[in-house]
Amino acid sequence: MGDYSIYTGVKKTFSIVDYACFGATLAVSTAIGIYYAIKDKQSIDSKNFLLGGRQMSIVPVSLSILVTSFSATTLLGMPAEVYTYNTMIWWMCLSASIGLVIAAIVFVPFFYNLNVTSIYEYLDMRFGRGIRVLGSILFLIKALTYMAFVLYVPSLALNAATDFSLWGSVIAVGTVVTFYTAIGGMKAVLWTDTFQAIIIIGGLTAALVQGLRVVGGLEVAWTVAEERSRIYFTDFNIDPSTRHSFWGFVLGGSILWVNLSTGQTQIQRTSSCSSVTKAKLAMLISAPFLAAIMSVCCLLGVAMFAFYKDCHPLKFNNLISRSDQILPLYIMDILGHLPGLPGIFISCLFSGSLSTLSSSLTALSAVVPRDLIQPFCCKRIGDKMLTILSKVIVVLSGITTVAFAFMVSRLGGILQATYTVASITSGPLFGLFILGMFFPRANKWGAWAGSLTSLGMMCWIGLGAFVTRASYVPPSSFITSGCNWNVTQSTLVDVSPATLGITTQFTSNVTGTDLNNTSIPSTVLSIYKMSYLWYLPTALLIEIVVGLLVSALTGCTKPEDVRPELICPLVDLLCPFLPQSWRERLRFHKTTKRPNETNGATDTNHHLVDEATTSFLRDRDLWENEFLPDTL
Repeated sequence: MGDYSIYTGVKKTFSIVDYACFGATLAVSTAIGIYYAIKDKQSIDSKNFLLGGRQMSIVPVSLSILVTSFSATTLLGMPAEVYTYNTMIWWMCLSASIGLVIAAIVFVPFFYNLNVTSIYEYLDMRFGRGIRVLGSILFLIKALTYMAFVLYVPSLALNAATDFSLWGSVIAVGTVVTFYTAIGGMKAVLWTDTFQAIIIIGGLTAALVQGLRVVGGLEVAWTVAEERSRIYFTDFNIDPSTRHSFWGFVLGGSILWVNLSTGQTQIQRTSSCSSVTKAKLAMLISAPFLAAIMSVCCLLGVAMFAFYKDCHPLKFNNLISRSDQILPLYIMDILGHLPGLPGIFISCLFSGSLSTLSSSLTALSAVVPRDLIQPFCCKRIGDKMLTILSKVIVVLSGITTVAFAFMVSRLGGILQATYTVASITSGPLFGLFILGMFFPRANKWGAWAGSLTSLGMMCWIGLGAFVTRASYVPPSSFITSGCNWNVTQSTLVDVSPATLGITTQFTSNVTGTDLNNTSIPSTVLSIYKMSYLWYLPTALLIEIVVGLLVSALTGCTKPEDVRPELICPLVDLLCPFLPQSWRERLRFHKTTKRPNETNGATDTNHHLVDEATTSFLRDRDLWENEFLPDTL
């Protein structure tokens, strides 16, 4: 074991074979994009570029949903969270599974049957063009901010742990993902995601198997972690200030994953399937695989802790300076003697980035032209020009992401604030859809007031928590007595927020000793101490309450005046055991002749109702056939 970094004080570096493996991953992704660009060179259909012609099979869509559900920050953050704190983060598997199932049953069929390319078209149908623009702008801010974070942070962690070129990896990954997304469209993205899913599974498996072999097996690693208080699942505190608790994950975390699974990136993928049944199955199938990958990440954290149990490398001998750099260092330690395997694992990390970036780029290529350009200045734009415009948006978004990554690198400790801003926008944005789908009496004024109030409150809470560090929880203690190089030995290490890196977003309430005395002033507002898991539920609650109150004050929308396909049939989903006649009385989307209907024909001048929507109107039992089992 003498050649490990914790005994030599020297980091291992990439071999030529490792660079070749990393380069091969980028080359294959590029080749897939070129293949579909050549194959579809005669196609000018924008839906072919943005939705794969709605003819994609379940396998690539399901694997794309899987790898889009996490990024390299997740692959880095979850093992580091277990290593730094404990295994409470493992409950995230339950949150993700619940969220994906709800999304598949409720939201996927809803948007699929509307046959929209951008989900923000729904906001126009329900609340008007202004709300559509507001939602699109919020998504644009969130997507560009998060893409810069996803592109830069893994590259930074990798550079610090392995001396892999920081800006070389940023520019290479940014260029490749922009290129194959722009020329190949949705088909290229789905099949590159499929390839990247294989790389991710292979890389994680190799790391886990070798990591457990080095420490003597799973039982030994688990015992060591349990003895040092890293195995912990039983925090059932309902207090919202508890960073990680069972109820925080089951309630707050599940809502968070419903939001993640129903955004433009995921709905655009499910909409590429050839039927609504396949769309639902694609998301349902991805749920157990996502839970399995998260479990492997947590097990990696256990094995990693057992490996470094007596010599925590953070802040010692300049090995690493942040906790999110521990995993790359660990991979180089346990796999560095096997040429090619470190390269495969690093390809695994960047495959997570590629899939997330390509998903966001395709989403932006649908949202920006259709929601922010076409309605205002290019209403009569042809389908060919719309396709070209979408490709141009991909290129511009890719360039902007690399530029944002450079800006982020200059902000230092603001990295956490960047991620916080991206998270804060999700609540008000998701709340607009909840208000429209489940509350037929809500009107556009309620939507405006609710979303802006929710956004303002969450900005105040999130930024206030960041500035005051009210939600900071010091990590558990570490031992360094086993380190053999010449450093000052101590039992515990520096646990200031600067050492935590991105994992401050994944903290727990099991505390260790804080050597820097980073105590929270008693004057800090209690709301700043709220766990990030409760941010989204809080934002939704504010938006719904304010939205319904303002709607009532300004004149509620009459349920019978709302087009039936714009309201989710929640009664059918929650109460399938009730007789059909009872459910019809409880539904908001009753068969009522509206002022804009003449002789049963729906007025399509105000809102375009396509074939799928018209079919929906003709067959009011479609939801029952899709969702509900046969009942007596």
